[in-house]
Amino acid sequence: MRARSPPGPSPHDPPRVWPEGIDGHPAHPYDLETLDFDRLWAGREKTTALEAEVVRRAIVGAEGPRVLEVGPGGGRITPVLRRKFEEYVGVDLTGGFLDELRARDPSLRWLFRADVESLPFVDASFSAVSMIRVYNFLLHPERAIREMYRVLEPGGLLILSYHHVPSLGTLFEDVRNCLKDPRPVGFVPVTLSRKELLLPRRARVRQMIRSAGFQIASERATGLEDFGPGRWLPITTLVGLAEATSHSSLLPHRFLTARKPGLPRRPPAGIGSIVRCPDCSVGWVGAVPGAEVPERCPGCGRRSTASPAGIPSLLPTGSGGPADRASH
Repeated sequence: MRARSPPGPSPHDPPRVWPEGIDGHPAHPYDLETLDFDRLWAGREKTTALEAEVVRRAIVGAEGPRVLEVGPGGGRITPVLRRKFEEYVGVDLTGGFLDELRARDPSLRWLFRADVESLPFVDASFSAVSMIRVYNFLLHPERAIREMYRVLEPGGLLILSYHHVPSLGTLFEDVRNCLKDPRPVGFVPVTLSRKELLLPRRARVRQMIRSAGFQIASERATGLEDFGPGRWLPITTLVGLAEATSHSSLLPHRFLTARKPGLPRRPPAGIGSIVRCPDCSVGWVGAVPGAEVPERCPGCGRRSTASPAGIPSLLPTGSGGPADRASH
């Protein structure tokens, strides 16, 4: 029997290189636009099913009508969120992902190209926020966590995931890059790195969550499904193990659920009431697709723009996208 090769790198595994200005390492843009989700996730159906079930259980107690998904990527977790909440909003720094997501499902009306470190929504706009396999791409995770806290209504739920140790796919790619001659420019092996930016310690993530004002509700650890015996276990068993090993440091992928303190209240009705300009923070109904109002921001005069698929771009002026921040 032939041994099965290790899984290829996940599209959300920690970046292979350091962005410009980090500890003196040379610049090397992480080109997220070139990722092929179908190829990168091929053969990992068990991982997708497990993570979808973990998210489904985490949001059982969520109340309210509207959810924000930060970094939907190929839409692996999107159906779970749409079944639970009346209104789904998705944001991604990489516009190409959103165009592909809209092409696959035209019923996804409320998609915006935006930066999680500067979300274009008014305070207390969402009942829940989901950010799965995104944390390790953030240069300033504390800013993203504060922004998600801001847009959550009191009593709102946050669920995020992160890698605190390398996955099997990360190890495989590190070895492959180390054997290259010459090595990729700016390459730093994640497996051997102790840099908090790439692989944050559990205590550090929990501290940032609490500092933002959240109350941590639960944690789960996954990753067993990527190894030989784990591939054959049923999803219910894997979920049980994820809960039982929540304090273990052995499994690479952690899910954390937290709540914003306060009594739940219904967020503002209608997408037009929650979108704001990323430059001046003034409410901007004209940025919403199909809005029959002037396209310019009433505060600063910025003109709304959209992709060929009709996805509005609400990045702050001057943002260069993935080349500036690896925040998918």
